[in-house]
Amino acid sequence: MPYIGNTPADKFLTLAKQSFSTSATTSYTLDNSISSTQDIALFINNVRQSPVDAYTVSGTALTLTSATAGTDEMYCVYLGKTVGTVSPASDSVTTAMIQSNAVTNAKLGSDINATKLTAGLVPTARLGSGTASSSTVLYGDQTYKAEPSGGLVYTGGSSSTSEVGDLTADNVFNSTYQNYLIVYGATVISGSNNTKLQAQVRHGGTTVTASDYASVSVFVDTTTTAGGNNVSSTNGNSVDRITLGADAMSNSANLKTCVGTLYCFDMNASDEHKMFVNDTTNLSWAADFQRGTSGHAYKADQAIDGFKFFANSGNLRCGYFRVYGIVNS
Repeated sequence: MPYIGNTPADKFLTLAKQSFSTSATTSYTLDNSISSTQDIALFINNVRQSPVDAYTVSGTALTLTSATAGTDEMYCVYLGKTVGTVSPASDSVTTAMIQSNAVTNAKLGSDINATKLTAGLVPTARLGSGTASSSTVLYGDQTYKAEPSGGLVYTGGSSSTSEVGDLTADNVFNSTYQNYLIVYGATVISGSNNTKLQAQVRHGGTTVTASDYASVSVFVDTTTTAGGNNVSSTNGNSVDRITLGADAMSNSANLKTCVGTLYCFDMNASDEHKMFVNDTTNLSWAADFQRGTSGHAYKADQAIDGFKFFANSGNLRCGYFRVYGIVNS
């Protein structure tokens, strides 16, 4: 005979059972609150006990007339609690029904990608406990990664809005990155011509002033002291500093500004491989303009961890430099 009506969601029904760890006591706790001693069948050593005579109940409190022994076996069957195994109806499971962090990465289908998951970057905190670090993201159809390949990471620097003798920062180079980019700018104050912005490396908190540097530079300028357009080149070997620009510029109201970038290679090398490539623009307040590039080497057999900017004559009216580690692709 066919079934009439809706198909029940329950697949089968069973009676719930609870086993107890026994000891020399009369008091036990039920897993479920009941209203009558008739709602459970209590068994001690597989012998069913008489309700009221052998035990009483109040909510979840089960009290025996006589104490059990630790060797006894005791369990109860909930007669008033019929448990059904239910298959949820389609489209009926809500967010509130899912335990926090219950959906792990292993439960996500291979076709789930960033395009289908809203904005395109999904923190792992939203994807369950998993094994990825907190900085890991789901990036398109790719596997988990801590960061996209390539880029710059700020590692430190120094700045001042008032007059100082130099700008210095330590611990800006480390073993995490091999190569670095420094972005810098400074206005120097001097009463003499040919004021230059210069730099030295630092090791262990000390500026290296030994003659361990070598430099070569080419500048194109329109300085009044050079008599118009001029191309100049300088080089030096075994000197105690590197020059970043403002060579052959007049004192011009005692102010000169220098801005540029400095690419740093093999800062952690323990041999003579530490190289710098400088690209700079200089301007004095007399409209003297200079543009140039230079290359430098630090020739000592030690890694460096800091950098210092200063003027060969006078102070820095203001300035800054920022150091960025270059992430290899």
